[in-house]
Formats: sequence, C-alpha cells, structure tokens
Amino acid sequence: MPGFLFYGLVVSVLTRRPALGLGSYMQLEVIVLAAGQGSRMRSAIPKVLHQVAGVPLLEHVARLAKSLSPLRTTVIYGHGGEKVLEALGHLDVDWVEQRERLGTGHAV
Repeated sequence: MPGFLFYGLVVSVLTRRPALGLGSYMQLEVIVLAAGQGSRMRSAIPKVLHQVAGVPLLEHVARLAKSLSPLRTTVIYGHGGEKVLEALGHLDVDWVEQRERLGTGHAV
C-alpha cells in the first residue's frame, strides 16, 4: 500500500481496479492515520489539531485528499478523539476511532 507523510501524519493511498471489462482506470481511496498522540510535540493538544497557517494539520490533509477526488477518505483517529471530532467533524470524511493504539501498522 503506497503512502506518504504529510505534516507528520501518515496518509495511505489505496487503489481498486474495476471489474474486468469496465476499463483500465483505478479508483482512489485515502486513509489518514491520525490517531497518534504526538508526544514529541510536548503539548496537551492532539497533534492533528495543531495549526499551520491558522488551519489544523488534519484539515490540511483532508483538503489535499479531497483535491485527489477519491472514492472515499477515511480518517482513523484516536488520541483526543472528542476534541478532534468537535473541531473537525465538519470535514467530508469517514471517521473511524482506533481505541487501542499499538503503533502505525496496527491501525490498518
């Protein structure tokens, strides 16, 4: 699964090929792994809510994902979940809570 880092958040890109005979295009799905605590930031604010140019990190990522016209964007959130949903619940993404966080690979 290809992926990249954007503002310290892991963004994974999934592609699906259509059924045979429907063409050779691929549909894009985006998964944003945003459950981390951000302990190196030494802040009580969840990492995804820290702002760059007055906008929360996760909102930058969601805007970038939307510009790719994906079939679906899923945000996996965890640390500070209530605050994250309160601040960013307006984003056009599917939200999935990761209650148990055992590392990046565990989320997927």
